[in-house]
Amino acid sequence: MSHGGGTDGGGLDGRGTGNDYAGLWKRFAELTGDFEYPHVLRDPLNEPICDLGDLAETLRNVTTDDFAVAARALDVTTEGNRRAELKARVMDRPPEPGDELVPWARRLFHGLPFSVMLNGAERWHEGLARSAAEFFTPAREQFGLPQHNYRISLFIGDYGFTPSGVHQDVGRAERVFHFNAGPGRKLFHSWPVEEYRALTGRRRPSYEPERLVEHARTHELEPGDVMMLNVAWYHVGQSDEPAASVGLEMSKLDAGTVLREAAADAVKGLLNGRADPVRDPAFVPEPVDYADLGWADLPRTELAPWLADAVASHTARTRSNLGFTGTPLPLPDVDEDAVRSGTVRLARPFPLVLRDVPAGPDRPEHTELYARGVRLRVPRGATDLIHELDTGEPVEPGARSGLAVRLATALVRLRGLDLMGDQ
Repeated sequence: MSHGGGTDGGGLDGRGTGNDYAGLWKRFAELTGDFEYPHVLRDPLNEPICDLGDLAETLRNVTTDDFAVAARALDVTTEGNRRAELKARVMDRPPEPGDELVPWARRLFHGLPFSVMLNGAERWHEGLARSAAEFFTPAREQFGLPQHNYRISLFIGDYGFTPSGVHQDVGRAERVFHFNAGPGRKLFHSWPVEEYRALTGRRRPSYEPERLVEHARTHELEPGDVMMLNVAWYHVGQSDEPAASVGLEMSKLDAGTVLREAAADAVKGLLNGRADPVRDPAFVPEPVDYADLGWADLPRTELAPWLADAVASHTARTRSNLGFTGTPLPLPDVDEDAVRSGTVRLARPFPLVLRDVPAGPDRPEHTELYARGVRLRVPRGATDLIHELDTGEPVEPGARSGLAVRLATALVRLRGLDLMGDQ
């Protein structure tokens, strides 16, 4: 059921040899007018990006995180209505190991139409993060980092039309690739901006999509299909059958946004650990002259060199996480004994990124290591080990030194290295 962008049948060449993402991106570019118009590719992947078991595990992992972090990323409705209690219900009773996603949801929501939506899902499922990082490889090769950044969102349910109504995403140049993991079908309806405004006479969202769908570009996603959606168009999803889709979101940033984000990162790093002039966390009046930044011990330097250094750091951080802005949920329980007796290997496709920082007016020369978006200061004696790890070859830290064990343990906790087990 499609008009406008159309659909394209058939899979990619080279089945059984992994996914040809370069070919996938080339076909999308050709069939969408360089990623402008919506289009569906029918079952184009040799290996699925994820399955329903992965998505159930993602929701289970969310419940192990800090509730405030998880609650900001989670959105839950029944019969189109949001209630705070629904988030707590998901957090309190996530899918158990072995639970199938749809029967779990039927029990949890008493058979009512439901939606569970999760932003930044790369934080809570390592396999999904790695699959998405591979999916975006052609975009990174074309645009580089940090011009692009990426995010994964989940949309699960039989909620009918998306509760947010017919809307557009504004603020950044963004495209979303939807992979339908099943078990049911999904529809996406979209309208070019001027057509939508001519139909409705307004710019704001519509919560009556039924009146508009006959004028839409409508695309149907069977399980295994991938769709490209230009979210600057007005659009709405429709799930009349229980289905779970993964939104692989790609934002292209302008230079000013990159500079602003880099500066924010740098200021945050500078101020961590500084003595705050408002020393007492209790809520009592304590007037502060915020123009007097003596407490912050800021570097004495010209603005342009400082910003250039901030962008270099931001780029290294972004490269280490392959464009994802959020870091993965760490593994706090990994201990040094397990690493000492085991073998570690780079968490492909994510690289370790080293950066030599020259001496400045307020800092000595030093070396920084970036792993999955986290910055560590490391001694120069560790650089050979880091270069070796970044090749992807297995390394036995216990055969090296105490420094190697400590560093490897930190990197396993940050998910920059995989612990392969005892040897």
